[in-house]
Amino acid sequence: MEKVISRQHSETEIPEIVGKTCDSILAVGGSIIGNILIFYVSLGGMWLRIFLDAGALFVDVCEGPDPEDDLDDGEKYLDLITIYGLKKEEISVASMKDGVFRLGFKSGVEMQFKQKGEETELRIIK
Repeated sequence: MEKVISRQHSETEIPEIVGKTCDSILAVGGSIIGNILIFYVSLGGMWLRIFLDAGALFVDVCEGPDPEDDLDDGEKYLDLITIYGLKKEEISVASMKDGVFRLGFKSGVEMQFKQKGEETELRIIK
């Protein structure tokens, strides 16, 4: 699998992850229910750290979630794959356009991430 995936763009595609099986998506919750700050996507043992800022998508390969840096005392990651029943789903879309990052799955479910102030609003389309 591609080990160098990096993006810092307001409009982009991420073809390197399309067709890959998604093992995990862990998110750091925001102050508003349904919003997140950053999230991590695991694909075959490779982790991506993803967040939106200033209208741009930031994606980089990383070692995985870092609870000491990401979470306050008593907080836990939100396991989006389990919450939305997407374990072992194949990614069909990964793109950023018009301020929305879309992560779509072969089953037809799509996660849409849009920056709202300092947080990111998550919308699920089924």
